[in-house]
Amino acid sequence: MRPALKKPLGELVKEESLSRSLLLAKVFSKKAAEDDVIVASIGDRTTERLEEYGFTPNLEIIDSVERRTPRSLLPWRGSEVSILYANNPAGGISAESLETLKKCSMIFTKDPRAKLRVVVSGEEDLLTLPVIAFMPGRVIAMYGQPGEGMVIADSLTSREACTSYLKEIGIVNL
Repeated sequence: MRPALKKPLGELVKEESLSRSLLLAKVFSKKAAEDDVIVASIGDRTTERLEEYGFTPNLEIIDSVERRTPRSLLPWRGSEVSILYANNPAGGISAESLETLKKCSMIFTKDPRAKLRVVVSGEEDLLTLPVIAFMPGRVIAMYGQPGEGMVIADSLTSREACTSYLKEIGIVNL
């Protein structure tokens, strides 16, 4: 599945085209118009970039590693009870990660405006799939495409593909 998973799950925005106004138009204006949209950032640099532009996603999934190089944990502006933890292997999706995402899903079902952070010990890359496939309602997930830019994946167009990948891996639901 590696070649298939290397393809962007949504729109690839080239590094040189990324801007605050582009993210506002493509992501955060939708969040403002539809209060129950969950905006997720997967990856340390993606999360950091959003914060540099003044945006805070509903769900941050980070591992304190960027391109296999350890980095310091990003500052968190939310409460400590809004931080969840999970172990997740490189190139995989652990049962523990799925359980943590299930907790996030239950919180978002009650409050779609919640702000949560998942700190992963291991690697967070493939967690984009269950975030898009299983979070309640509409999800706009952003993640880095190494050496190219940022992918903006909307569950309205990506949920079916993510669900299919997860079924192929053997994961049916949260």
